[in-house]
Amino acid sequence: MILEAIFRGNLSAVDLVCPTDPEYKQLNHEAAELTDQLSSSLSLADKALLNKLISTISSVHLMETESYFTFGFSAGMELQREATEQLHKPER
Repeated sequence: MILEAIFRGNLSAVDLVCPTDPEYKQLNHEAAELTDQLSSSLSLADKALLNKLISTISSVHLMETESYFTFGFSAGMELQREATEQLHKPER
């Protein structure tokens, strides 16, 4: 049940959802290879800087995704409210 999962803290889209687009896995693999290739030619200080950049970009993307999710969920709930309201509206 969703309510139980929410209560127990077991409902986390970040942990449970992975894109199903076949291109996702390929792009993720390509990004890892490019990072490794670039990292191998960097000094320790530059590697640390690269890792910080990647971490910062990931945090930005996570915040954007959270905002998109919140908007979509809210819009869906509003749509449901309006549809239910229409069902219970007296005929004119």
